[in-house]
Amino acid sequence: MKYTIMGFNQTKLCEYGLDTNDAMILRWLVDFASTGKMKKTVEDKEIYYLVSYEAVIKEFPVMGINTVKAIANRFEKYVNCGLLKKIVKRGGMFNGAAVCFCLTSLLTDMMYDSTDIAEKKAIAEAQKNVSSVKKSDSNQTSYRKSEKSDSNLDSYRKKENPDSNQTSYRSEADFLSTGTEVPVALNNQSINSSRNSSSSSEKKDLLTKALNYFVDVHFFSEDFVPKLLQKLDEFNIPPEDYKGFAQYAYDKAQKSTKDKSKLMAYMYASCADNFFLAGFLDNKKIKDEYKANNYMDCPVCGTNHLKFEYCPTCELKNPKSQAEVYFRKAIFKLPQKNKTDLQNDLDTLFNKYTYEEKLKKRSQYLADQEAVYQKYCPISHEDYKEIFGA
Repeated sequence: MKYTIMGFNQTKLCEYGLDTNDAMILRWLVDFASTGKMKKTVEDKEIYYLVSYEAVIKEFPVMGINTVKAIANRFEKYVNCGLLKKIVKRGGMFNGAAVCFCLTSLLTDMMYDSTDIAEKKAIAEAQKNVSSVKKSDSNQTSYRKSEKSDSNLDSYRKKENPDSNQTSYRSEADFLSTGTEVPVALNNQSINSSRNSSSSSEKKDLLTKALNYFVDVHFFSEDFVPKLLQKLDEFNIPPEDYKGFAQYAYDKAQKSTKDKSKLMAYMYASCADNFFLAGFLDNKKIKDEYKANNYMDCPVCGTNHLKFEYCPTCELKNPKSQAEVYFRKAIFKLPQKNKTDLQNDLDTLFNKYTYEEKLKKRSQYLADQEAVYQKYCPISHEDYKEIFGA
């Protein structure tokens, strides 16, 4: 008997009373969800995907199913089998009543069965990766030399592994070459001893949340997040960078995979790779340098924004002007009601003058505006002229 149908364990399909049409529909749902393009909502910390029965009919004319009811009945069958969970949403981002489904662990069990062909494929893929590592050994050596200049990696090697110049990728590759399943974490006590703190579960939750923003981690094996978390710790990537890492991984997968149905597979295979993590650090370093050279913290409200542009929060235009900094701080510290009243008065004045009148009667308009500001934030006429060019 053929082991899988559309990537699902055929034995389990038979146990649930599902046929090839069901396998095609479930495969469509899994692949479509992995692209990140399906509308989704979160209920009780679980992701539910919007399913259009009409779209399923259009996708599979070969099935010969032409009615929405027939497709709906099949999805109800999946719910009854425990493969999916169902909710109906109304309003908000959805038009009318929207039927949404959450993929359960029973469905992933049919895809990630480690007892037969799935395990063989995983081992074969691991051995393939090892062979590519050996072929490019000279390139890796030169890359490691360049890595030593990076402060993050260098500090890690000195602190965590002072007796070895090899990265953990080398030892892990050697481990994979034996054909043995990769462990959740390498048994390196010098690394793990400092990681097994009470915050490890919090970091795991943060990483899972960051990844779930782009893909559904529910489809990955259970050791994926712990293993990736260990690698992030090894490269000294802090929790505040997890979302940036997930964004980097997703963008990289989008560019590297022509077939979007394989996007999740790419992320699963690449995220914990040493070269991938080093690439993220290089990319982050470039972004940090750009941000340091082109962004500033507003001296009034602390908002980080592009230099030479007014602050989007407090509207400070010239941070070098002491008069404007003092004036904007005074407005920023006003009670919320006063801020609202000030903005309403300014809007009323703005609408009082037409565009042509603002040009022809500029002096009068600026004088009226100054009078409005004087009600809420007293300012000298000289400072007002400096700030607004009156």
